[in-house]
Amino acid sequence: KIDMGAGIVLLIWIIVFAIVSGILGWICFFIVYLIVRKKPYKNKGFLYALSLLTPFIFLFSELFIGLIGECFVTDKVDCGFGDYWKAPLNEKFCISAIDDPERAFVHTYEDVNYRIGYGTVKYLWQNEDTVTALCVDKDSTFSLFAFPVYAETYDTLFYQADKDQTDAILQERKLSKNDSMIPDVFFAKAQQKAHRVEAPIRHSIVVLILVGLWWGIIRKIKKEKDPLIVKD
Repeated sequence: KIDMGAGIVLLIWIIVFAIVSGILGWICFFIVYLIVRKKPYKNKGFLYALSLLTPFIFLFSELFIGLIGECFVTDKVDCGFGDYWKAPLNEKFCISAIDDPERAFVHTYEDVNYRIGYGTVKYLWQNEDTVTALCVDKDSTFSLFAFPVYAETYDTLFYQADKDQTDAILQERKLSKNDSMIPDVFFAKAQQKAHRVEAPIRHSIVVLILVGLWWGIIRKIKKEKDPLIVKD
């Protein structure tokens, strides 16, 4: 089911892709026209039509096959298609945001109301074994939580400390803000990781569709040379 936010985003993508496809289509048409206009082929219109349609086929195939692929990765990862972002922290906990990816919070997969801490996530640090999240409350106090990647638990490293205490503890734990990620970047990396398998498959399918169409059309028109153009 596509909610209102996702529907609006999809409509915007369709409009943008249609405009870009139209521009690229005429460029492709002009290039193909220059190449084949003096060739002794009948039914050149097939080539011209395909040159116009190639950008449409490519972009919209990427879009809709990508949406199908998205269905297989949204169990633990959501790219923000519409107004919702989600990325895993470990086997039980995740980070998510509505409307604004910079106002993310931590909760369990099963219950969005079961939140860890009372504020939003400000910075995250990630290594092979642990994701560490620094949260800030409305009263500007900070809490630090560590999430072992392959576990269903978390550790509270400190809770509701002021800024000076927080800076001292981060320095002690060698957690530099220069090495941290804001939630928006964390969501993007999780999405990229989730699509490591799906994206190459999607690209391959789209390329095969286009190669098959061009190969079939070229093969067909080469068999049907125009006798009025062929020279003895």
